[in-house]
Amino acid sequence: MQDFAGEAPFLNANQHRHFEVFLSMLQDALAEIEALAAPAAGRPDGLVWYHDDLPSDFDAAIQPLLVSLREDIRQLAELLEITPQRRSRVRLIRALATSEIVRLDDSYAEKLRGYGAVDPRAGARINPILDQMRADLGQLLTSSAVRSGETSPSLESSDL
Repeated sequence: MQDFAGEAPFLNANQHRHFEVFLSMLQDALAEIEALAAPAAGRPDGLVWYHDDLPSDFDAAIQPLLVSLREDIRQLAELLEITPQRRSRVRLIRALATSEIVRLDDSYAEKLRGYGAVDPRAGARINPILDQMRADLGQLLTSSAVRSGETSPSLESSDL
C-alpha cells in the first residue's frame, strides 16, 4: 500500500465517521455470515430454525473471500487512520437488556389492544411469564452494574 503520511486528510469528519461505522458493521456482518455458513447453523436454535439450504462446501468456499474482505477492511482502516473502537460490554449489555424491557412492556396483555381485541384470558396466561422475563432482564441490568460499580437504574417502565 502506498504511504500517504504527511498529507492532509482527504475525508471530512462526517465522511470519516461514515467509514468507521461502515467498516465496523461490515466486520460484524462477515462474522455473522461465517457463523451462518457453519454446518451446525442449520440446527434449531430457540425460536429460529435455519434451513439447511446452503451448498455442502459453502463454508469452505467462502473462507478465501472472508480472508480477502477482512484484509480489505484492515487496509482501508489503515489508509483512513481508523483506530479500533473500544466498546464497553457493560454498556452494550445494559442497552440490549433495557431495549428488550421496553419491548417486553409493550407485550403485556393490556397493551395488545393496538393489535385487535384482547381475549380476557390473555393477561392471566401471558403476563406472569412476562413478569418473570422482566425480572430476569432486570437482574441482567443489576448484575452488569455490580462489577462496573454503576448503580442499577430503576426497573419501572416509566423510567426506561
